[in-house]
Amino acid sequence: MARRKNYIGTLLVDSGLVNDEQLENALRIQREESPGDRLGTILTRLGYVTSEDMAKTLARQMELPYLGPDFDRLNSDLAGLVDREVAERLRAVPVSREDGAVLVAMVHPDDMVAMDDLTVHTGEIVVPGVASPMTLEFFMNQIYRDGGDGDAAEESPEGEVLLDSLVVTLDDHEEDSQVVQLVNSLLHQAIEERASDLHVQPEVDRVRVRYRIDGLLHDTMTFEKDQLPGVVSRFKILAQMDISERRIPQDGRIRVDMGNGAVDLRISSFPTLHGEKIVVRILDQRRAITSIDVLGMQPEDIDSFRPMLQRPWGMILVSGPTGSGKSTTLTAGLHEINDPEVNIMTLEDPVEYRIPGANQSQIRPKAGFSFASGLRSIVRQDPDVIMIGEIRDTETAEMAVRSALTGHLVLSTVHTNNAAGTVGRLLDMEVEPYLIGSTLLGVVGQRLVRTLCKSCSEEYRLAEDDRERWTLPLPDGPLTLRRPVGCPYCNGTGYRGRVGIYEVMEVSKEIIKMIAQRKSTSEIQQQAVDEGMSTLVYDGVRKVLAGTTSVAEVRRVAYDISD
Repeated sequence: MARRKNYIGTLLVDSGLVNDEQLENALRIQREESPGDRLGTILTRLGYVTSEDMAKTLARQMELPYLGPDFDRLNSDLAGLVDREVAERLRAVPVSREDGAVLVAMVHPDDMVAMDDLTVHTGEIVVPGVASPMTLEFFMNQIYRDGGDGDAAEESPEGEVLLDSLVVTLDDHEEDSQVVQLVNSLLHQAIEERASDLHVQPEVDRVRVRYRIDGLLHDTMTFEKDQLPGVVSRFKILAQMDISERRIPQDGRIRVDMGNGAVDLRISSFPTLHGEKIVVRILDQRRAITSIDVLGMQPEDIDSFRPMLQRPWGMILVSGPTGSGKSTTLTAGLHEINDPEVNIMTLEDPVEYRIPGANQSQIRPKAGFSFASGLRSIVRQDPDVIMIGEIRDTETAEMAVRSALTGHLVLSTVHTNNAAGTVGRLLDMEVEPYLIGSTLLGVVGQRLVRTLCKSCSEEYRLAEDDRERWTLPLPDGPLTLRRPVGCPYCNGTGYRGRVGIYEVMEVSKEIIKMIAQRKSTSEIQQQAVDEGMSTLVYDGVRKVLAGTTSVAEVRRVAYDISD
């Protein structure tokens, strides 16, 4: 095949970054569809080459320095040479002084108009270096974070990026500004609609956007597949992820100041058959629950849970599947006992809600900082209360139990179907029964059910055949309940918001004996019920009778524990 004469293309092929067929296709698109676009832009958009490899090749072609993300000579004192607004317009930022000249990172170092403008603004000799768009954005944030620009990103001690708003300009190109507007619109809408997660899901011929609202996913919109690379790159830039790496999953995070409070965004990328999928976990600090009184527990359950939190030592566990609100319950419990006289230490994955006065830490397994290793260090920090995000292995379970045994109040979560099943889970993790009986104060089992929309739910008389079909312990006799209808306020779902259904199992002397005898989960549960525990299903039924939720919703959420 005859290769078209194009030096940058030849270098890319000779380096093995693209093949002849890919180069020919990119040249055809440039010629027939996008005559105004640079060849490198087209190759990157098609996914044939990464933006970092493109920058390296361009630097090689022009015999200029390549400035990658690991460039370690950034000089923030140079922020005064060029205003950030000018730097963004020119897609260039001064990064260091080299041999009496100012080294400037540029995406397009062959832009002579930009070079002339830089010389005028700096009043010094300017030497261009080549950086990818992602790296340029990173340099921009680093150089201008202390440079007096109110829109600059600021890196917190925890490595988060703190932004004054969601509007962060990549550059002044029309294509990029459309991507920025799309991403900002998706995030703003997700936050306003109280979504807990935003999914950007590539499919064969389109990209599907879904929001998880009140625990269920809802289709929101679709957009053209050719916009996906730009959208993914935008999310990665916001979260300071590697824009050039598309083969492996990545995670990042930012905090957004919404004016009346902060919203944390945990951004995850994942390679799929049709492109990279983005999921954004939205943690709205403005809606954080800080009291156990508003969790939705029955008064008698609060009366059981609150005294556990006042104990000087022992272990309290919260059980349920992923997404059942366990972390919210733990956070509310910590707020309950938060006091200047109490040293609260936490190990979380990730840190979701901030607790003033508490010492919160995020585990980093890749760095060797796990729940188990963190626990070994935490006990040397003179804690009164220790919160562990999750007990998921034998080592963590044993460390948690022994921490509780040596005079600490330990709070954590486990994945079990109900409160009584927690005992069996600890036994499966090879924790000795006598240790469980000596430390376990109680277990809170929970689920989340959607609450009926107050604007449109309606009353109805429960038919007898429906009573049999739902197989829930509803009281005998005629029942007038409420059911969802759907209106603009609830986006047609009939539900708005969620509330917990709970069971609180106190570990009595009799239950301690049963643990020592390795009794089954069903036997322990029956004993707890005999002692006055209301099960998850019964709590759900009480919320149905109160008009808080529907029979169908309780049946959906509590199906696995009602049969």
